[in-house]
Formats: sequence, structure tokens, C-alpha cells
Amino acid sequence: LYFALLFSAYHHVDLSVAYPLSRGVAPVFALVVGGLLLHEWVALPEGVAVATILVGVGAVSLSVRRSDGEGRIGLGMLFAVATGAMIAGYHVVDRRAMTLAAKPDSLEFMFLKHVFIVLFLAAFLWLRGNGVRQRLAGEWRRSPLTVLAVGVMTPLAYFLILLALTRGNVTYVSAGRNIGIVLSTLVGKLLLGETVRGWRWLGVALILAGIAGLVFLGAH
Repeated sequence: LYFALLFSAYHHVDLSVAYPLSRGVAPVFALVVGGLLLHEWVALPEGVAVATILVGVGAVSLSVRRSDGEGRIGLGMLFAVATGAMIAGYHVVDRRAMTLAAKPDSLEFMFLKHVFIVLFLAAFLWLRGNGVRQRLAGEWRRSPLTVLAVGVMTPLAYFLILLALTRGNVTYVSAGRNIGIVLSTLVGKLLLGETVRGWRWLGVALILAGIAGLVFLGAH
């Protein structure tokens, strides 16, 4: 569901909108779900940091160009927020697994998780028909090294997240990984030619400020 929702968001809005929104709201969902299920509540200062993230998310939403069509934009932002909920969900599940009395080995846990991801995506792509499979084959022929690099870096990055989840509150981990928000905005601006206006920069700055606050408070 995470991948399906994320790429649906990319289909409707810019990378520099979809990524900050999905990653920005994830710590908020993680705060609520982690508190209810794992009893990992945070204090007032952390709540202020979360509120800062929410204001940043609102600023990003204000930056979207209305010329693209209200329905299309709204749907893309809805997909992005739903993606954030999925991120929080799997973080909470993984945090619970990594803190069990007889916790699984991190590598084995990650391997089994990615096996199920591959099976789900394979079924999803199969149902989409030959057109999708042909485009995937074409992408492999054009950029095999890029595909391989992503295939290696993605599980490696999440392995580091699993290690962090063995030691830290799920809200802090979910927030701390969002340094990618800055990178996604820069990639959207510099490589994809997206228009990044003042509200979007302000939103990204506020999201990062809230994340930095959560990380700082979590370390003290």
C-alpha cells in the first residue's frame, strides 16, 4: 500500500510536494499510533515540535499551483497524506518487533519484509497489464545501473532504520529520517525543473525545524 499510494501521489503532484507532505505527517501519525499502541507518549515540548511540522505541512499545501486543477491537486495531496499514515504504521509495527523480549534478527526481519513487498508489487504490476511490464523492461534497458543502485540502497537505508528502532522512540525515528525532505525539494527544483515557491521553502524549513526539535528533545 505504501508504494501504491506514494507513486499515485507522484502522479498527481510534484515530488517537492508529495515527499515533504508524506514524510512530514508521518511523525504526527506515529506520535498518535505509537502512543495508543506502544504507550510511547511525548511531553509538551515534543508536542510543540509536532505542531511546527503540521504548520510546515500546511505551508507546503499552500504552495501548490492552482492552475494544475483543484481535483487533481487535492487527490495528490490526499495520496501523500495517506502515504504518511502508511509510513507511521509500518514504523510502529517494526518498533514493536524490534523491542520484543525475543526480538528477531534485524537482517532476517528485513529480508522477510522485503520478500512480502516483492510479492505484493509483482502481483500489483501483473494486474496492471503488459503496458506496465513493457515500461519496466524498457527502464531496465535504459538505466540498469540506476535500478541496481536503488535496489541496493533502499534495503540498506531501511536496515539502518531498524537499528534505530531498537534504540529510540518511534516518533523520533520517524521524524529523524525526514532529512530527505530537503533533498527531495532540491532534486525537484534542480533536476526535475519543478517550481519551488516561497511557501514551499517555508514549509520545508518548518518541517525540518520541527524534526530537529524532536531529535534534540529525544537526545536529552
